[in-house]
Amino acid sequence: MEYLKFNQHNDVRGLEPQKDLVQKCISKGLSVIEGDAEKELIQFPKKSFDYVVLSQTLQAFFNPEEVLDQLLRIGKQTIVSIPNFGYWKVRLHLLFKGTMPVTKNLPNEWYNT
Repeated sequence: MEYLKFNQHNDVRGLEPQKDLVQKCISKGLSVIEGDAEKELIQFPKKSFDYVVLSQTLQAFFNPEEVLDQLLRIGKQTIVSIPNFGYWKVRLHLLFKGTMPVTKNLPNEWYNT
C-alpha cells in the first residue's frame, strides 16, 4: 500500500483486523480502517474499487469462499496471494513439529491448524 500510494500516486485503502497495525498504517499516512473482511466487505458497493488485493491471508478465514465472492463483487480486478505451503522448510516443520511455522512471511501463531 505504501509503495502504491507514494510511488505510483494511487488512491489506496486498507482493511486490517489488528488495531495496532491500523494505527501503524495511519501513522505512515495510509488510509486503513479496522475490521474483519468476513464481516466488513459486504458494506462496499459493487465494483467500487479498480483492484482489490488479499495478500497471504485467505487460509485464515472461516469462510474463504464468501470472502472471495465479496472481493470479486467489490473489485473490477481481484488479486489474491497465498503462502507457499509446499516450500520444503514449511513442509519439514509441519512433518516434524505438527504445527504451522512462524516465519517472516507467516509471522503469526496458527492455533487452529
